[in-house]
Amino acid sequence: LLELYHNSIVHSACIDFLTNAIVGDGVDYDTMSLNDENELVPNYLETWDEVLFKLAKDLVLFGGYALQVIKNRNDKTYSFFHVPFSTIRYGKKDENNEIKKAYLCKDWSNYVANRPIEIDVLNYSDDINIGLGKPYLLVYNNYNIFDEYYPAPHYVSALDAIRADIE
Repeated sequence: LLELYHNSIVHSACIDFLTNAIVGDGVDYDTMSLNDENELVPNYLETWDEVLFKLAKDLVLFGGYALQVIKNRNDKTYSFFHVPFSTIRYGKKDENNEIKKAYLCKDWSNYVANRPIEIDVLNYSDDINIGLGKPYLLVYNNYNIFDEYYPAPHYVSALDAIRADIE
C-alpha cells in the first residue's frame, strides 16, 4: 500500500485529500478549558494536531491506526505516540479470539537486521492495570470480512486501477 501511495500521483492526492478532510482545522484548543497549557499534549515531541494527522493518514491508507500508550511517572497522566501502521504485525489470537501481543519493526523486509519488538496490545475487554513506563499498543482496525487480523482500506476495490495508473 505504501508503494502504491508513493508511485501513483492520483492515488496519493486522494489519500492526502481524505486525510486533510478528516483532520480539518485540527483541534480547537480555544474552546477547551485547560488549567495548564501542557495538559493537552500527547507526548514531549508532538502536538495533538501532528499526532491526529498521522492517525488520519494511517486510517485512510491502511484502514487502521495505532498509538503507543505509556503511563507517566506522576501515575496520573499518559503519553501517546503514533506508531506507523505499516510497522505492526499481530501475534496469534488467544482462546477468547483476542490479540494480546503485537510486534513492531521499522523494516519488515529485513527483520533479521531490524529485530521486531514485542508489545502488549490494549484490549477493550481487559481490566488492565497499566504499569508506569510500560508501553502498550492501542489499535483501531476497520472491519474486514476477508481477513480476521488486518483491516482493508476503503479503496481495496480500486487497487487494480491504481496499479494500472502506475504502469
